Amino acid sequence: MDLEIFRAFSALHAATLGAIALLTALAVIVARRRGLPAQPARYERLVGWAYLAAWATTYAYLALSDLHEPAKTLPLHLCHWTAAAAALLLITRRPVLRPLVYFWGLALCTQALITPVLTEGPALYPFWFFWTTHGMIVGVAFYEVLARGYRPTLRDYGIACAAAALYLAA
Repeated sequence: MDLEIFRAFSALHAATLGAIALLTALAVIVARRRGLPAQPARYERLVGWAYLAAWATTYAYLALSDLHEPAKTLPLHLCHWTAAAAALLLITRRPVLRPLVYFWGLALCTQALITPVLTEGPALYPFWFFWTTHGMIVGVAFYEVLARGYRPTLRDYGIACAAAALYLAA
């Protein structure tokens, strides 16, 4: 097995999806056993801050290194911003972030899990950043529904659509 190469629909792909599902399920179980405190739990804030640190340092490095190619290394994709919103949601529980993570995450970003456009394997950093980013998005969306009891409303759909329009305008 070449650890520098990733192929969609391979055993590695299945194992990666299984790991994301397992980590999400464990987080849901822990949260449901602890109840729903008013403030984010320490582990929620830790995961959120850890992801934001990885997100910020990855894009800072890409912007300042020889690898910089604006079309590839700037956080222009909706998934990049949805992952940041998911991390901020874990840290702050701001209600306005929930519709973005739910609608953008489940409706748009799950496609990256199913048919990833990724060639780097687990020996290379892009593999880990790609799967952490997309696992964060979908995992937090499911976490909000299964652990925190989030039920989207028509107003939430409007918030997600308005935010998407702002994203497109930018």
